Amino acid sequence: MTEQRVALVTGGNKGIGLQIAKELATRGLTVVVGSRELAKGEEAIKSIGSNAHAIQLDVTNQASIDAAAARIRSDWGRLDVLMNNAGISHAGRPGRSFENLRDVNSLVTAPLEDVRAVFETNVFGVIAVTQAMLPLLREAPAGRIVLTASSGGSMTLNSDPANPHRAMFGNYSVSKAAAHAVMLAFLPGSGNNRTAFPLAAAQAGVEEFWVPGSKRPAIVQLLGATLDHRRSHFTKLILAIVRQAMTYRRGKGNPLTRAEVDRLNSLLPGVQFKIPELLDSAFLDSFAPSKPESATATEKTTTLSAERAQALASRLIEISQLDPQQRGLRFEGFLGELFEGFGLAPRRDFRLVGEQIDGSFKLHGQTYLVEAKWHGPQIGFADLMTFSGKVAGKASWARGLFVSNSGFTADDLEAFARGRQTNLICADGLDLYEVLSRRASLIEVLEAKARRAAETNRAYVPVRDLSLGIH
Repeated sequence: MTEQRVALVTGGNKGIGLQIAKELATRGLTVVVGSRELAKGEEAIKSIGSNAHAIQLDVTNQASIDAAAARIRSDWGRLDVLMNNAGISHAGRPGRSFENLRDVNSLVTAPLEDVRAVFETNVFGVIAVTQAMLPLLREAPAGRIVLTASSGGSMTLNSDPANPHRAMFGNYSVSKAAAHAVMLAFLPGSGNNRTAFPLAAAQAGVEEFWVPGSKRPAIVQLLGATLDHRRSHFTKLILAIVRQAMTYRRGKGNPLTRAEVDRLNSLLPGVQFKIPELLDSAFLDSFAPSKPESATATEKTTTLSAERAQALASRLIEISQLDPQQRGLRFEGFLGELFEGFGLAPRRDFRLVGEQIDGSFKLHGQTYLVEAKWHGPQIGFADLMTFSGKVAGKASWARGLFVSNSGFTADDLEAFARGRQTNLICADGLDLYEVLSRRASLIEVLEAKARRAAETNRAYVPVRDLSLGIH
């Protein structure tokens, strides 16, 4: 077995794949270039270097895939990086005009054979190759699966009607969106049953609720299913998770903190639980004090870092793949992280007598109560009035932010603005897109919406109409 790390690049004989192969080679990896036609792969490796090798690999042919996996194991004995790069934009029949290619890209007019051909390479090919290479990747010290993605497959970007590429969202883009979801499904977190959460589930007697898949959705599934179907085991599960976390985090040099346990204790009443063991003063005093926050930790920031914006956008994609009940809870958590990212001191959901508040945050000394709706019909007059009543029943300085991913009906917004003073501002999914794309600051958006509400009594004005200099 070679001591060098080994990378497989599918479709590595030309274009982006060839450049990726060259970059990996310069970093000292042995690069295996997968090419549907072996001769083209052998020609390509001449421009890469002596540590590049060509193999025949057709991602739409299972026999070819299995032979490639066997060749990698026999010749190099390891695989550290799988680069799923092979892809096609259309079925590729010669002699087609631009107009014809446009028609076969549109799902309205595309023949199903063309759709299937694109999906066979861009989606099923990714699944087939990844499945075949997983045994090798799992044996590697730090195996990696990478996908050549595309903004053309971004649901967030292409949900914006103002996106000039929206009209081109067709066969290729849908296949890339599906490929993004495939990569999410291959994320670790559930395959290894010796990690903290599945071990805790087994200890609590709810191991059947730990479902393979991406880690965050798997945790949501575990907690939600336990609450719904084995509620008597929920306390035992939480205690097992805490114990596992204490052991794991201590070994990583990042021990669990008192502040994190306090936060957990503040959230548990939201699902009608208090766990005496976690509230025990001796247990709480056993934790080292949390490091004091720096002076800038709570300062408001006018924009998100690219990394944090991308992470939050990925969270939204994860939420869209959950069942409806879980989406609402996860959407509330997403908003809390968004508010935290802008230093708005968010508080998660809490219950008062006879009502539920989805959270709160502070902006310029004003406390905003939050109502969050992920999915369903656009919000109408009744929901606006209900939340307005909740806000009106609190202190006179309280305000409300109603976030509906699906938006609000124009007629009901107009009715809500008549005959009463609004104590709300509203935001929809497109507003969130402007913030996550870093084209607008959440703080500036909230300030502008509050000012427009004060001037016009209108609770909802789209970000694009707020004169924030977005381009």
